[in-house]
Amino acid sequence: MIFYSFKHNFILLFIACMLISIPSHALADNDNNAIKDADYFINLAQEYLDSGKYEEAVDTYKQAIKVNPDDAVAYNNLGIAYRSAGKMQESVEALEQAIKIKSDYAEAHYELGLTYRSLFKNQEAIDSYIKAVRINPEFTKAYYSLAHLQRSTGNFQKAITSYKTVIYLQPDHAKAYYNLGYIYGKLGKHEDSINAYKQAIRIKPDYAVAHYNLALTYKNSGDMKKADAQYNTLQELNAESAKKLHKVLYP
Repeated sequence: MIFYSFKHNFILLFIACMLISIPSHALADNDNNAIKDADYFINLAQEYLDSGKYEEAVDTYKQAIKVNPDDAVAYNNLGIAYRSAGKMQESVEALEQAIKIKSDYAEAHYELGLTYRSLFKNQEAIDSYIKAVRINPEFTKAYYSLAHLQRSTGNFQKAITSYKTVIYLQPDHAKAYYNLGYIYGKLGKHEDSINAYKQAIRIKPDYAVAHYNLALTYKNSGDMKKADAQYNTLQELNAESAKKLHKVLYP
């Protein structure tokens, strides 16, 4: 019995020594390997997503999450893949999980806004875009999406502020200038509308729809000579649009 007890204690002591002798970096190496494996799946899933293979992308992002359940990027990208596949509720859930893991993840708030927009949940989308730009005040895409949604829901004054922020962050943003021109036109501010359209055209000289709307704005402000000039330019850029404009300018 004494021999058995001694043998038993010796075995336990031997096991304890073996555990202590394991280098501390071994556990860290395992964690690093898991992250590397997750990165592999994320990169592969992105290739599927870029090539339009949405179901494959979803399955592969799920593999990344199995390897690293706390990977906010994987959940964010999974939400994008779900949205691309037309699975909006699943997209919301994945993006909300990304935000739960990393509450200051501006990109995830932005992507959640896009999904809510696809679901026609406009206020939820606006709230998500606002959260995104509060986290990252230089998030131009989020400001533009916010402005566009404010414009489409009739919040023109807020949309003007948001579009101006886009232009402040990216001075060569032709679409922001174009949309400013559209809003000013709706508000009857012809001079502001003309200036905004001209800026859009300065940045993008072949911006056909900007030439079209600028011609209409000149007409509405009583300057047919300048409207004619825009019509002539549009004929060179887009003959079909020029035909439509001709019917409006010269009924």
